[in-house]
Amino acid sequence: MKDSRRTLSAHTARIVVAPVAFITLCWLCLDRPGFYDHSIGGTTVDCAPIVKIGFGPVDDGIVATDSSTYDSLSEVISSATDNENAALVALATHSNAWTQRCEIARTDRMTEIFFTVLLFAGVFFTIRGKERIPLEPVERPRKRFENGRQPAAGWKYHV
Repeated sequence: MKDSRRTLSAHTARIVVAPVAFITLCWLCLDRPGFYDHSIGGTTVDCAPIVKIGFGPVDDGIVATDSSTYDSLSEVISSATDNENAALVALATHSNAWTQRCEIARTDRMTEIFFTVLLFAGVFFTIRGKERIPLEPVERPRKRFENGRQPAAGWKYHV
């Protein structure tokens, strides 16, 4: 008796998994990781991506902020201090803190990339080559006994 359920071949499943894995890994590598800085009014500071588009080293350091982040930082520093020297010290402190936080954010992103590779490799190699994956649930007929009831779990045979 031929099985009439719809199935998916292992080859097709692997063809679906591979591009999804590739797109996910490209997004994780090329997107900028960032962090939320509460000390300067709750702005988001973006860091340099893990891999540059040209696949070379990151040139400008690991902190890649936009003008709104620096504007909010300059507002906080100018309102908090009247001395120019203290403002420069505060700016250097924030720059060092941003560099450390970007290193942490980039390390977290590398960890996400590592576990994503493990996940997709596990899914890809778990799919067996000659199998067909059913797309519909299997309905198995239940065994009926003479009196119409199922036997107790531990009793298969009568002595």
